[in-house]
Amino acid sequence: MLPLDPLRQFIDTAAEVQRAMGFQNEKDHPEVAPSQFEINYGYSEVVAAADQIQLYKLLCRSDRGQHGLYRLLPAQAIVGVNGSGMHTNVSVSKGKTNLFWDEKGEEQLSKFGWDLP
Repeated sequence: MLPLDPLRQFIDTAAEVQRAMGFQNEKDHPEVAPSQFEINYGYSEVVAAADQIQLYKLLCRSDRGQHGLYRLLPAQAIVGVNGSGMHTNVSVSKGKTNLFWDEKGEEQLSKFGWDLP
């Protein structure tokens, strides 16, 4: 991807605005298929993370027009198939302990993780 590519400019702008808004941006880059990209930000408290997701969607909606792009944030359609979608990873911690992790658990998921509705 070249520096003046509209998608690269959009990714750079979105990441810069996220950081200015307090997101702990970890990485941003184009993905495999045309027009796909990934922007990751660090863990935060659940309410703050939910607010950041809504701000991120608003950011994409308003910034994309400046770059002549369309914004779609659908759920990931098919696991294992290269497609566009927004997904969210969640973990639950107590102190520094990840309550989902159990090295000996089925698929390394704790009983707590399996018991969630």
